[in-house]
Amino acid sequence: MEGDKNEGQNDNPWVVVGLLWFVALLNYLNRQMLATMKPSICLSGRAFATT
Repeated sequence: MEGDKNEGQNDNPWVVVGLLWFVALLNYLNRQMLATMKPSICLSGRAFATT
């Protein structure tokens, strides 16, 4: 009867930690990409603004 108490719970909380780490990694890579491309984005924005 004691074993039935844990049914339905996730047995491996590291899955959640891994998913959170993956999402944080994607966020970091996205920010790095935007910071790297900022000069070219600003230049192309000015070209569109003048036309």
